[in-house]
Amino acid sequence: MKNLIILAMVAVALIIFNGCQKDELVLIDEQPQTVVKPDVYVENGYLAFKNMEAVDSIVTMLSGLNEDEKEVWETQIGFKSARAEFQRLYCEYDKLKSDNELLAFKKKYETILKFEGRSPSDWSVDYPFATGYFIPVLNKDGIYKVGKSVIKYTMYDQIIILDGDLEKLNNLDHRFSR
Repeated sequence: MKNLIILAMVAVALIIFNGCQKDELVLIDEQPQTVVKPDVYVENGYLAFKNMEAVDSIVTMLSGLNEDEKEVWETQIGFKSARAEFQRLYCEYDKLKSDNELLAFKKKYETILKFEGRSPSDWSVDYPFATGYFIPVLNKDGIYKVGKSVIKYTMYDQIIILDGDLEKLNNLDHRFSR
C-alpha cells in the first residue's frame, strides 16, 4: 500500500512538472512564409488597396472622421491625401470677401481647382477630380490603386491602367489634360 501511495505521488509530481514545462515545436524543412500585404498601404505616394471592398471600407471610415482624425490616420499610414494637399487653398478660399477677390482666386487656381459655375460671381469650388466618392482616398494627383490597377482622376476623366504600369499612365496624362 505504501508503494502505491509513493507511486501515485511520483505520478502527480511528474504530471505537475510536465504541465509547467514549455512546449517546444521543432519544424523540420520549414518553408519561408509569403509576406501578406495589408488591405491598404502606401505605394509611390498613393494608397494601394487589396480590392474594392477595402476601398469602400476606408472611404466609409474616413467619411465618419473629423478633419483632425483624418490627419492622424494619414500620418499613421504615411500618406498625404488630396484633402491635406488642398487644405491650404480652401483656407485661402474661405477668406475671400468680394467678387473681385474671387475672380483673382479663380484666375490664379483655374488649372488646379474645379470651379463649377461659369459665372464670374459663382462661388462654387471643388477638388479637381471627376469623382466625388473617391476623393477621401486620392492623393494630390488624383491617384489610387486597387489590386494591380492604377486609377487616376483628372478634372474631366477617369484613367485606369489595368496592369498598374505607371509609365503608361505618365504617357497618357498629357492627352487627358484640358
